[in-house]
Amino acid sequence: MKKLLFIDDDIDFLESNRLYFSKKQYTVFCADKAKQALSFLTSTSVDCIILDIDMPNMNGFEVCQKIRNVSATPIIFLSGFADSKNRIASFQP
Repeated sequence: MKKLLFIDDDIDFLESNRLYFSKKQYTVFCADKAKQALSFLTSTSVDCIILDIDMPNMNGFEVCQKIRNVSATPIIFLSGFADSKNRIASFQP
């Protein structure tokens, strides 16, 4: 079974995606804080990470960089930000 990790500070968003993807036969993990997610990833591997950009304390780009230092797991940014600056930044190494 494929394992997904959602990282977002919106609890309702996490729960709705957990329910949806669980019904589609995915194992779903959720973290509402960046540090919680990073700690989780030290002990558990996942097949894909779905990451919000706009989070308190550490934004999604910072989280992505920290993940990239230890893992090549695919990351999908899922955010309400639609401006070109954030779109381009999401493709930077």
